[in-house]
Amino acid sequence: MTVCLACVAVVFAYSKSLLVAMGQDPDLSALAAMYLQYSFFGMAIYSGFDAYRKYLLAQGIVYGSMCILVAAVPVNAVVQYTFVFILDLGLKGAPIGMALTYIVMLISLVVYSRVWCAAKMQQSWGGWSWKCLDDWKDYMRQASFNVMTYLCETAAGEAAVLAIAYHNVNGGNTAIGAQSVLARTFMASRMLGNGLSSAAATRVGHALGRGSPIDARETWIQGCWLSLLSSQPLTLLLLCTRSSFGYVFTKDEQVVQLVARTLPILAILMIFPTINGHCYGTLRGLGRQVISAIASFVSYYVIGVPIGLILIFSVHVSLSSVVSMWLGLGIASFLYAAIQMLFLCMVDWKAECRRAKRQLLENNKD
Repeated sequence: MTVCLACVAVVFAYSKSLLVAMGQDPDLSALAAMYLQYSFFGMAIYSGFDAYRKYLLAQGIVYGSMCILVAAVPVNAVVQYTFVFILDLGLKGAPIGMALTYIVMLISLVVYSRVWCAAKMQQSWGGWSWKCLDDWKDYMRQASFNVMTYLCETAAGEAAVLAIAYHNVNGGNTAIGAQSVLARTFMASRMLGNGLSSAAATRVGHALGRGSPIDARETWIQGCWLSLLSSQPLTLLLLCTRSSFGYVFTKDEQVVQLVARTLPILAILMIFPTINGHCYGTLRGLGRQVISAIASFVSYYVIGVPIGLILIFSVHVSLSSVVSMWLGLGIASFLYAAIQMLFLCMVDWKAECRRAKRQLLENNKD
């Protein structure tokens, strides 16, 4: 993590020059660079918080970090308003306020774990030793698959923005505005999938570790039903409010109308972020991240995004660029879910449990 942060620090330090070299406005590049540079400290603090949160999550300690994250939302709103408007720090006040919030979150989590979870912490942590650096090859391999999966999904959305902007280079503000609204909505829907992913990875991993393949399989099945049910309210909300949903983000009538035409597609897609998140978490609990990495790459960059680009630039298709791209992303998201589900349906849970026990024995010998 430190090495990654060091690389990010170098990029942020020269971000103005990089943005100008990419053809961006110098004044806008200077403001963006200032924001990035002030954001770095908060990013470093949050990285520590997230690593510590995952360490507690692996032990089944969930409620402390959940309460801290929930409490941080209103606190951050007050801090942001204070730094940006009351102290009149403007653009740089936002990352400074965010960094302060992250510091409070990290301190709160450490205090919580040391006071209320001291006994469990003593059992799981015997102090630092050079053995912490063992098996880094396997660790980095699994981490690289996780990074690849995340980048495939995230970069697909950015590719959609670039394609729409390029297609509407002359007067394309309406399409870009609608895409921003839809992308933000879709990203927000992924938060539920992220929560299911973390829960599934922890519960499946624990079940396999204690030699209970039935519990691991039941966790996956019940999570699938929960994913299906939890996505329905959002789907209905988007369908019922599609004609006025865009007004939450903008007053531009053309943007609102384009959002309304595309929302039915997005509403149908709401099921997939939760299913994909849950299946991805289950595969992480199995130690099979490579399946998700391959599935996401094939679904998005071999099939989904190319279909979207063909629909955008084809002279025989009368769909708008936004609708075309979301059709492609929808196909990709469906295929990603289908591939993961198909693999998990074929998993031999007893064999996976034996594999987990074998790995535990090998680690104990080391």
